[in-house]
Amino acid sequence: MNSTKGIYLKNNDHLEHVGFPDILCLKGENNYCTVYAKSGDYPYSALLKEVAAQLPKHLFIQSHRNYVVNINAVSGFEGNLLHIGNHKIPVGKTYREAVFNCFKSI
Repeated sequence: MNSTKGIYLKNNDHLEHVGFPDILCLKGENNYCTVYAKSGDYPYSALLKEVAAQLPKHLFIQSHRNYVVNINAVSGFEGNLLHIGNHKIPVGKTYREAVFNCFKSI
């Protein structure tokens, strides 16, 4: 598989290829990060910024100090919340302008 179109994520005792379009968002808490994908959740004992650094910057953007989102996975937004599947991701004040500039609205 072409690793430029995805990343290998640890799933129990093996590595599983997950395409970038299938990664919904990342959530960081303290020294842990969870990658949420269409195929499941992948927890890591790593900082959010370390995991996010492995993702292409033109597809993923930090929306909050604890969240990085796949721009193409956002189905909508209201106020300071992005809708991605069943997830409602907050947008922090620091990231608000950069995040909402990614989405054209009328």
